[in-house]
Amino acid sequence: MKGAEVGEVEEAVVMEQSYALCIVTLPEAQGPKTTHAAHGSAGASATKAKGDHQPSVLPPIPFPPLPVTDFGVMDYDEAYARQLEAHERVLAGRAKHESAPSSSTIFPRSPGEILTVVHPPVITVSRRAGAMAHVLASSDELARRGVQLRQTDRGGDVTYHGPGQVVIYPILDLNLLTLRIHAYMRLLEQAVIDTCTGLGLRADRDESATGVWIAEQVGSTESTAKIAAMGVRVKRWITLHGLSFNVEPDLSHFNLIVPCGLTGRPVTSLARLHDLGVLRIDRTPTLETVRDEIVRNLHRNLVTHVSHQGAARPPVHTDKPSNA
Repeated sequence: MKGAEVGEVEEAVVMEQSYALCIVTLPEAQGPKTTHAAHGSAGASATKAKGDHQPSVLPPIPFPPLPVTDFGVMDYDEAYARQLEAHERVLAGRAKHESAPSSSTIFPRSPGEILTVVHPPVITVSRRAGAMAHVLASSDELARRGVQLRQTDRGGDVTYHGPGQVVIYPILDLNLLTLRIHAYMRLLEQAVIDTCTGLGLRADRDESATGVWIAEQVGSTESTAKIAAMGVRVKRWITLHGLSFNVEPDLSHFNLIVPCGLTGRPVTSLARLHDLGVLRIDRTPTLETVRDEIVRNLHRNLVTHVSHQGAARPPVHTDKPSNA
C-alpha cells in the first residue's frame, strides 16, 4: 500500500472507461446541478478549453446512468453529510437488488453516484498517528486567514481544500464493479493523468506516494510537484471521499501544512504551470471544464474495467471485505 491511502482496514478507494456527461443545470433556488452519465460521445454540455482531450467512444454495455451532482461551494461538514446520504442510497440499492428476482442484465442498477464540490478554505486531518503534527499553523493563524480545521475519516494524512480546487467524491459499490481498493486508487489516478494528457501535460504516478505529479522547472532546477491528492474510505465496500485537483487555488495555504505528510514535496496547480510555461494553452481552464473532464475520464476508465472483466454473472456482495 502506498503510504496510508485508505481509511481503516474495512474502508478505502478506483475506476475505469467511457460515458458522456450530460449536465442539467438547475436554477439556484432548486438546489445543486445534477448530471447523468449516458452512452455516446462526451462533452455535450461542457465548455472545453483549447487542448482538452476528447475521449474515444467505446462499445456500449448494459449500464444504468451514473448520477453526477455538483454542489457548487459547500462547507466540508455539509458535504460529508451529503456523502453519507449518497452512501446510504447506494447501499439501499444493493439491498433492493439482492432481494429482487435474478435478471439477465449485467448491471441491473447503477453502481453509485459522483458528487463534486468546491470547499471554502479548510485543512482536513486523518486519524493517522502523527498527522496532526503536519499542521504547521497555529489555531490563531488559521482563524486569521479564514481556514477551518477538520478531522476526517479518510485515509492519508493532512491536506488542504479551498476555492480554485475541484473536489470529486465518487460513492461507488466496488463489489458490483468487481474492483478492489488498490485497483480503485490507481483508476482514480489514471482519470487525473488522462485529464492532464488532454491538456498537453505529462503527469505521472509516484510509486512511493499516492496522487498525481507533474514536472516543474524553475530556472535550472527541475522537480516534481503534486497536482492531485487522493484519500478514501471504503465502508461495506462502498467508497467515500475521493480526490482533489488544483486548478487555481491559493497555493500559499499549502504552506500551513506539510501536504500529505510528505516533507519537501511541493504542490502545484494548472495556474502555476501556465505561469511557468509548462501548460501551453491560451489560458488556464475553468474549474467546470476540469471537473467535467475528470468525471468523463473516470466514467471511461470504469467502463473499460467492467468490459475487461467480462462480467457474466452478478458479483457476490459481502459486508466485510476478505482482502482489504
